[in-house]
Amino acid sequence: MPSFRIISLLATIACAVFSNAAPTTTPAEVSNLGNAAGSTLAVANTRSFDRRDTDLPGVPDDIAQGYKNAVSTGDVAATPSTQDVKPRDEQAQSIPIILVSVTNQIIPVVRQIRAIVVVDVQIDVLAGLIVQIHDIVAGAIVDIRVLAANPTVGVLALGARILSIQEVAYIVATILYLIFTALEIVVRTVAVVQLQVVAPLVISVGGVVASLLFQVFLLVGGLSVVVVPLVTGLVATLVALDLNVVVHVLGLST
Repeated sequence: MPSFRIISLLATIACAVFSNAAPTTTPAEVSNLGNAAGSTLAVANTRSFDRRDTDLPGVPDDIAQGYKNAVSTGDVAATPSTQDVKPRDEQAQSIPIILVSVTNQIIPVVRQIRAIVVVDVQIDVLAGLIVQIHDIVAGAIVDIRVLAANPTVGVLALGARILSIQEVAYIVATILYLIFTALEIVVRTVAVVQLQVVAPLVISVGGVVASLLFQVFLLVGGLSVVVVPLVTGLVATLVALDLNVVVHVLGLST
């Protein structure tokens, strides 16, 4: 199994991202690699995810059930999917809508990553998929900032309901498990020489995820305290990937 220590050489990238309260969301290096790999990728069909689907790769059963309960409105048509979210030039509706959109977009990408590492490790395709995750999260940061600049009384609204802090925590935890369990599989699977391509992308994803968490925690008081017990199962993964910036934002004990 290739050593994870190579990633530690690149940890300062993530620290640099987090040190700014409003980090850049599209590092030039990541975008360039994503463009190069993009020609080999089919665009993920984010609308194919059934909002009642509980197949959340890498997400523990209890977290998956909590997510399902949180996003269920009793009316599937009222539960937002990516196509229900307004364009970014319009005001973002709520934190749950933004986070559910992130989940919907990430699921097919994660599924592709897991399929590739099992069948045939294509480093250019894997790199492009990791870039997609980065860009999805970076886009959510933009939406969260719009919401922060235009706060509404329905900041936790989803459909006709106002979600509890616990319900929002399940959505956040689901996103974290989806992303980081998939990235751990990639790092464990690729050859050492391929880590030179993958490692900086993993660190970059860690940086934008930390930034997203930071922004959401600022808007929802007490959310971090509820999220932490749900993601203790990720501590070993985050440490192995040297994603100390995520560990720091979550306040996890290592």
